[in-house]
Amino acid sequence: MNRIFKAVILVPLLICALLAAIIFLNGKSTEAPPPAHNAPTPQTVFGETEAEPLEEYMLIAEKGYLNLYQKGDSSAPKHSERLDPSLLPASDIKELENGMSFSSAEEAYRAMESFIN
Repeated sequence: MNRIFKAVILVPLLICALLAAIIFLNGKSTEAPPPAHNAPTPQTVFGETEAEPLEEYMLIAEKGYLNLYQKGDSSAPKHSERLDPSLLPASDIKELENGMSFSSAEEAYRAMESFIN
């Protein structure tokens, strides 16, 4: 009688514990929750969002110098370095003469460094 009593009590307890564990583990998902119904979802294409980043800085090759301008303030360069065009491919010089746009000062300074050194 004692064995039957233990089996009748322990088996349902074990089943309940197992079900509780399954429910608990099933509720913990590693997926991100779905966006709110009215929230816009950005479209990703080649690592960029749908909206183009703001181009705030320009590198322009002018009269033997590589000048960094901040858009909207073209009166004087923010930074200027001497440029030796013989050290760069003609395609880079042409691109710099037309102007290269960057969305951050850090990005523009890195590009400037790579052309100067």
